[in-house]
Amino acid sequence: MHRPACKHPLYTIASRAHCIQHEYGGNLFRGTNQIQPPWEIVTLTDYRRRHALYAEDKGLQKLRSSVSMIAQWDDHEFTNNPYGRGMGADNHQPICTGNRTNPAAQCSTDEGIFLERANRAAQAYFEWLPLRRGPRSTQGQIDTDLTVVVEWGDVATFLLQDTRIEARPAHGTLGLQEPDFALSMFTILLGAAASLNSDVRTWTASDFANANAYAEGLVNDPRWELLGADQRTILRDVFSASKSAGKVWQVYGSSVVVSDQILAGDMYKLMESHPNEATQIKGLLDALYPSGGGTYFRASKQGSPCPRTCPPTLASPFALPDPPTCSEMLYIFGLMKQGWNPDSWTGFKHERAMLYDLLDQHTNNAVVLSGDVHDFWAHQMYRDGSETSPVGINLVAGGVTANGWGSFVGNALSGLGDQRYNYFEEACMLTDPGLKYAGVKDKGFWVIKANATHHVAEAIMINTDDLSPTPTNSALSLSPITDGVLAPYYCDVSLVTTAGQRGSLVKQSSCEIEILAPSSRRRTASTPAKAHPKATVCDCLLEEKIGTACKCA
Repeated sequence: MHRPACKHPLYTIASRAHCIQHEYGGNLFRGTNQIQPPWEIVTLTDYRRRHALYAEDKGLQKLRSSVSMIAQWDDHEFTNNPYGRGMGADNHQPICTGNRTNPAAQCSTDEGIFLERANRAAQAYFEWLPLRRGPRSTQGQIDTDLTVVVEWGDVATFLLQDTRIEARPAHGTLGLQEPDFALSMFTILLGAAASLNSDVRTWTASDFANANAYAEGLVNDPRWELLGADQRTILRDVFSASKSAGKVWQVYGSSVVVSDQILAGDMYKLMESHPNEATQIKGLLDALYPSGGGTYFRASKQGSPCPRTCPPTLASPFALPDPPTCSEMLYIFGLMKQGWNPDSWTGFKHERAMLYDLLDQHTNNAVVLSGDVHDFWAHQMYRDGSETSPVGINLVAGGVTANGWGSFVGNALSGLGDQRYNYFEEACMLTDPGLKYAGVKDKGFWVIKANATHHVAEAIMINTDDLSPTPTNSALSLSPITDGVLAPYYCDVSLVTTAGQRGSLVKQSSCEIEILAPSSRRRTASTPAKAHPKATVCDCLLEEKIGTACKCA
């Protein structure tokens, strides 16, 4: 959050700007495969070296030198899916059967006691990303106290808390009653199908109701928490004081998404909203089943055959002879209004109801900022079972480089050409009325202007449409950073929340926030970059877009 050179106070949010897939090696960095260290990080030296590697990125260096930042971790700053209650993680093997020459079971060396490993990760994190923190004791527990409170004049209060480790139990984070749970509602619904002993393709309204009750029984378990009582008390006290002081906005940082992510559901609905393209849409959806990407969509409504397999990690907990496909289950998410990702607040609905009550009672206008899932979303937050009287808004920042749904959408819906991403995003919003914006192709960040009357959130995206048919993370991974050169970018949406109209998200016809390039203070238009043909001898496309001289070899 910062105030760059512009006409109005701004803050920005981005997701995973530092430690994407932090614990693994692999080709995750732009233009290089020199990952350091090249093995899974476990020791304090390992974690420090990985942070140092990120600090070598010229773009990140410029960002850090230009603005103030408030950082918040996700799970991969430790290892995949850690939990503080029970002390462990999905990707933590105290005794490893592999080594650095022959990795096995996602490990390359004995990883020891998880509490010690987690505190080494936390120590390296706080060394590289220092935060002003309170005096809470960490004796015998993971040092997860990254609670930060920032008072922004008489306009807003910012509160960031840990939602990844401190209160998470093993059962809620990994198990959901299944030993090799794939951390997805896909598996929960496979369990429902197994408990009903029926084929999802023949389900009646009663079967859907029973399946929904099965899922709700898991994700509403009161034992499962993300915050815990201590952090809920801090949230209540901080925001209650802010509301009493008359501050307009109470802004909460949750590393994981609060709202349910129902996704596209029944994509055949697009035939109704696009009658001129109905035949093309139907033909594509009917034909999706042979493709790998097609397993993410329901392709059998019109009688076409579906693949009868799911990824092994999804099907393995159950002994169904003919389990429902992933495509069929994505469809029933929409019918059941179930989010796909119980690793987020979707899997912790009992405590989420308490969070909604706190936001409703102790804020004037609640804004929740989230990341984790690599794509852009803007939700109105409703209590479960209600689509009236939202308690606030949830803005989700897409990944800076990490893959999201765009990679699947681009392949699966390629037959729809340039509109494939737009169609998927529209289907998501048709399925979930509380979802007011979706952005799954391009990468970037939110820029936000807030004052006493309005909160304006604008999605600033890097545009590679004319450079590559693939999502931006794939194209950017091959593009070197040139000092002083801005990537072509555009403003994809401008959403206005009006003070006093809790949870409002109104789309404006054009964007309004002005951004000045730090190097030259030259105003850069926040409009889509125009396509230019690639040069045959020397590629000067980026230079042409920003109006600078092209230096050809």
